[in-house]
Amino acid sequence: VNAHTGELEGAEALARCIHPTAGMVSPVEFIPVAEETGLIRDIGDWVLEQSCNTFKQWNDEAELNLSVAVNVSVRQLDDAFILRVQEILNQTGLSKEQLELEITESLLMDNVQENVRILESINRQGVRFAMDDFGTGYSSLSYLRQFPIGKLKIDRSFVNDITDDPDDEAIIRA
Repeated sequence: VNAHTGELEGAEALARCIHPTAGMVSPVEFIPVAEETGLIRDIGDWVLEQSCNTFKQWNDEAELNLSVAVNVSVRQLDDAFILRVQEILNQTGLSKEQLELEITESLLMDNVQENVRILESINRQGVRFAMDDFGTGYSSLSYLRQFPIGKLKIDRSFVNDITDDPDDEAIIRA
């Protein structure tokens, strides 16, 4: 929601796993398993495609211009993913300006050169990037300059005590 106008601008797509006997399984639990087994590529493609389809439909039906943010695992970042993002945008009809991909800071630092190359390739297509959970990993501004990041999503550990802790407030204000 735009704080100045009150208008809805977009949302973040969140995947949840509901196990038949265990019930709701947190992404903190199922995403690492998906990454370890290699299923994260299929899951990530499905979430991206479903998100783009849904937001295209909502935008068309309600005459809106909403954007969708979709989390991407660093394990998805390869040349095939560059092509897959373009395919999904073409297939769904969602505008590239309406898609934002979120990458977690700490995972992005594993293979900096290759990750920069892949993110820049996707960014040249017109897709924006946000860095999720900023402040939990390296938090180096010199590293940050290398990536085509348009938005920093500050980790909740800084926001939780913003009204009680003057140090947290100072960081957020800056």
